[in-house]
Amino acid sequence: VKESYSKDFRPKLTSYPHRINQLCIAFEPLPSQADVEQPGFVMVPNGTRDQLLFYVSTLMYDFVAYMMKDFERKILEEIIPDEAVQGNSKPVDTKLKLQYDLFTPLDALLNQEDVAKVKKLKSARLYKAKGDYSLLAGSPDDALKFYSLAISQTRSNSDLIWSAAASEAYCAALYLSTEKSLRTAAFSQEIADRIPSINESYEKGRATLLEIEACLKFSRYFLLFDKKVEANGYLSIAYGLSSQIDTPNKLLLNNKLSLLYKSMGYHRKFAHYARETALLLYKLEQFDAAHELLLEALPTYYVDISLSPEDKSFLMPQSHRKHKISLNKCGWPTLKIAIVNDLIDISRDGSFDTEFIAQCIVYLLRSLQAGLSPSNQEKLSQTLSVVSGGIPWMSLDMREFPMIKKMIPQPLPSHLLPHVVKDASIAKGKDIFIFSPFQKNKTKKLTLSGFAMSSAKLSWSFQILSSSAS
Repeated sequence: VKESYSKDFRPKLTSYPHRINQLCIAFEPLPSQADVEQPGFVMVPNGTRDQLLFYVSTLMYDFVAYMMKDFERKILEEIIPDEAVQGNSKPVDTKLKLQYDLFTPLDALLNQEDVAKVKKLKSARLYKAKGDYSLLAGSPDDALKFYSLAISQTRSNSDLIWSAAASEAYCAALYLSTEKSLRTAAFSQEIADRIPSINESYEKGRATLLEIEACLKFSRYFLLFDKKVEANGYLSIAYGLSSQIDTPNKLLLNNKLSLLYKSMGYHRKFAHYARETALLLYKLEQFDAAHELLLEALPTYYVDISLSPEDKSFLMPQSHRKHKISLNKCGWPTLKIAIVNDLIDISRDGSFDTEFIAQCIVYLLRSLQAGLSPSNQEKLSQTLSVVSGGIPWMSLDMREFPMIKKMIPQPLPSHLLPHVVKDASIAKGKDIFIFSPFQKNKTKKLTLSGFAMSSAKLSWSFQILSSSAS
């Protein structure tokens, strides 16, 4: 047994250099087995099943009790009473002393009066800390008692942020105090009634991040009971507060929102927040992550850049193509154009494959041309000519993209052929015009009687009409 302890158990301890306790149990020892004096080693004597369960449960209780005692010791080291600080002969740093008074960065300490005010709030905040440690220790019932005291005292002290935090922790302890089999079956109206006051206290205390986190937590709680309308309401509140936080936190918020909406089955909202996250990543020059997110959101917008020629189900109807004004007002084509343009910008700035960029541009010109202005079409054509310098054109999918390869003139049909009039006077070289002002020959003057003149006029007119008809 000693050899097995040194060979099998001791090497595994090296993987846990910061361990608090260790325990090695040996079962069914031989009668001749001598005692082994090693730390954390126990031999359980042979016996019935009930006796073995009694020995093992006792050992495990002792093992956990030792860990809890060490946990309590660390807590007492962090929360030092004022008397211990005052009795210390060495000078205590002001920031360190404020840590003992449960000072947080949200407490604005401008002068000595503010420091004194925080010291008065310590007893109420201490109940909140004890409730947190009780919850970490696995005792939600004890945590509920401490949280109740913390809520009442923080409200009387107008400590808004800590009051909201204690109420939020009270809801968590109330949920954990319910039996595990009933947690997802019994909706707690008490938790739902506390939510508005928690958000209001965070808002008055200007703790925007804490309010956002509370909205996300409560939306997850409503989703456990398939209450998507209530969950969507708190997610909308969280997104409305995103304008008050910095870009890294806004990035985390949009990512959480997209994942929650995806779990809810709200695909359009998932795609919207995925695109928002991708644009924030693009702003932070994280091109790979932004590119992957946009590709994941494309199917929701019915955008398929690698569309086969046979599959044209997602293309715009002909009615939309004819009416450009109504198309610009329609949401889906506009969203398609926007997300593909975002994908082109990210791919170009991220130095992605130029063939992929060309495929995106061809998709816009091929499928969404009616929704593009002439200037945008010209800009896309120029971009396509730039990126096409390093790729073979034959590898591109140019479906429905007009290309002139060869021109063959065709003869006119018979009903469009010109009709040629053949005149004997033209063949002899005579002038076909009856009168020309440039003629130099003098015409002979004729004198006719009345009837002869009329006959001559009629004959001349007939010749003129005949020549015109010819």
